[in-house]
Amino acid sequence: MKPFGLAFLITGIFLISLSGLEKIIIYISLNERAGDYQSLKIITPNEIWDITKMTFIFGILIFIIGLIMSLWKFIVKQMVLITEANRQFQIEHGFNRENKEQ
Repeated sequence: MKPFGLAFLITGIFLISLSGLEKIIIYISLNERAGDYQSLKIITPNEIWDITKMTFIFGILIFIIGLIMSLWKFIVKQMVLITEANRQFQIEHGFNRENKEQ
C-alpha cells in the first residue's frame, strides 16, 4: 500500500506544481498586454483559468489520497487504541453495566 501512496503523493505534488507552471506560462505569453494578475485574468478566457484551477484541485485531492494511503496503518492503530481507551473508560465509570457485572 505504501508504494501506491508514495506514487499518489508524488503525482499530487507534480500536479500542484504544474498548475503554477501553467499560470506562469500564461503570464509570460500575455505580459505585454497585462501588467498585473487582475488584468491578466480579465484578458485570459475563463476556460484557460478553469484548466489551471482543476489541475490544482486534482493535485490537492491526489496528494491527500496519497497521504491517507501512506499513513493508513498508523490511522487504524490509533483508532484501535482510542476504541480500547473508550471501552476502559466506560468500564471504570459505570457506563457499561453489563460488562461490569461479569
